[in-house]
Amino acid sequence: MRRPCPMMSSFAAKTELARKMLARALDGGVPARWVTADEAYGRDHKFRAWLEQRRIGYVVAVACNQAVPGSAGASRADVLAEHAPKQAWKRRSCGAGAKGPRMFDWAVASLPGDEDGTPPGWSRRLLVRRSLTCNGKGEHELAYYLCAAPAGAADDDLIRVAGSRWAIEECFQTAKNETGLDQYQVRRYDAWYRHVTLAMLAHAYLCVTAATAQKHWQRPHPSHARRGPPSPGTPDHPRSGPRSHPGLDPELVFTSAFGTPYEPRNFNRQFANRCRKVGVRDIRVHDTRRTCASLLVALDVHPRVAMQILRHSQIAMTMEIYSEVPTAKTRSALKRLGRQLDG
Repeated sequence: MRRPCPMMSSFAAKTELARKMLARALDGGVPARWVTADEAYGRDHKFRAWLEQRRIGYVVAVACNQAVPGSAGASRADVLAEHAPKQAWKRRSCGAGAKGPRMFDWAVASLPGDEDGTPPGWSRRLLVRRSLTCNGKGEHELAYYLCAAPAGAADDDLIRVAGSRWAIEECFQTAKNETGLDQYQVRRYDAWYRHVTLAMLAHAYLCVTAATAQKHWQRPHPSHARRGPPSPGTPDHPRSGPRSHPGLDPELVFTSAFGTPYEPRNFNRQFANRCRKVGVRDIRVHDTRRTCASLLVALDVHPRVAMQILRHSQIAMTMEIYSEVPTAKTRSALKRLGRQLDG
């Protein structure tokens, strides 16, 4: 017999599940002042009203055609943004990114309360984010957020909360790449629950280990103290290569040019840049396992050997799921990518 979901739960929409999860956390004493979410939650009026009832500020994304109340009646979010005066836009960073501060132009408009009213001392606002550079169509990309917060909350607070979603999305993407968060093939709730729980636990362990290791590597070991300047050619000389780093772990196999551990985000970014240079569509590093399997098949490698290389438990997994017969165009693209990776 299949194990049912806990308490034989019936179907519930994402926003309803989110309300239950937030209520359980808030009732359990978890300190929280803000909630941020994407359009799937932002367009739900009941979800926003529930957050206001719980006195939790929110900055939720909405679509460009979201109906927004105004002094002259409801209007679309993108229409209101078009009529924003030039002086309404201000350039702010919404947080640190992989390449430094994430700068955008922002505009904030105060909104009137609707029939059910806002909590006493609270206000609603429309937040609009505009990219600094134009897209392929020559247009600045816009993003829209509905906000509710205490009247004294600054616009910079709303911008900071809107930018905090980047860390969450980065966390999920890293978990998918490093621990296979989305690499499950299950049909039962308990199997899915175990896989996701173990993947998240493994990701948490890797994050804590990386943070602890960085502190350890940045702290010079007493044995590396030297009395005078190093001579050229000695291991401690700056031009002696990556292994001259004083805090280098001798068990590391792949390191940066400075001998420090290779950051996964840096590798993923460089890999994506190489793919774009040679015209290969954006793929995850984990997806190169399929490339490896296809290349092994093209080289007439025995299926069992390919299975062992990819660490699969069954040949069917290697031959039916991971490998495919490459076309001439695919082979040409893979060769260009290989030359880029080698160079």
